Amino acid sequence: MAVAKLLGFDLCVRLQNLAERKLYLPRSLAIPESLERIGAARVSEAAITGGWDELLRLVASIRRGRLTARDALDKLGSAAAGNPMHRAADELGKLLRTLFLCDYFTNEEFRREIHTLLNRGESVHQLQRAIYYGRISPERGRRRDEMKAISGSHALLTNIVIAWNTMKMQPGPGR
Repeated sequence: MAVAKLLGFDLCVRLQNLAERKLYLPRSLAIPESLERIGAARVSEAAITGGWDELLRLVASIRRGRLTARDALDKLGSAAAGNPMHRAADELGKLLRTLFLCDYFTNEEFRREIHTLLNRGESVHQLQRAIYYGRISPERGRRRDEMKAISGSHALLTNIVIAWNTMKMQPGPGR
């Protein structure tokens, strides 16, 4: 969530086990007794400031296209758990998730919009599985250009089906 927010967009997530989710607050804030009962936890502001510069460099590299998704995952993956940048992203992500949960639980319109977006995304994946449900043979898709061609073709066919359905569903003259 932290990297997405720093890149300028919000992740639209479907959180499981909402009853088990904690609310995270900065250590500098006093936690009200009512929140302590539901399991509020602390976030280290020092950890965020300690890895902030590195985290901003990572985001700038992603934005400029100098860092691949794989490299970003290597820098933020579970193997980097002791890294100050990883800790900063993790702690900031906890704060952002807390804000998301507050909006989710208190704003019915926001909750409805989140569910609509997630269901729409899942519908596209369901359509993609219906278009091609098999496996790619071992002799195909080993090279990067082959994978791009396969993925691009699949996305194009999905978009064609969506466009055709949209056209057929819209009321028009003589329909």
